Amino acid sequence: MTTATLTAEPDFYHEKTRFKGIFGWIFSTDHKRIGILYLIAIITFFLVGMTIGVLMRLEMLYPENTIITPQTYNTFFTLHGIIMIF
Repeated sequence: MTTATLTAEPDFYHEKTRFKGIFGWIFSTDHKRIGILYLIAIITFFLVGMTIGVLMRLEMLYPENTIITPQTYNTFFTLHGIIMIF
């Protein structure tokens, strides 16, 4: 009678990816990694939108052009609105 030996290899679906490093994170189908990437994107966009909002508020402190030009203010206003919606 023959005996078979079994190897203890992990059979995780997320370890069988073709990509390593940052591409392994970006193209992952693992729900935990997707959640972490989603949280990072939310925090990044929030910080960018908040920074633009603070710059707009600083510009409105004084009646003259102190920090940014009127065209840049209009651009910041639009970008801030779009970022905060999404």
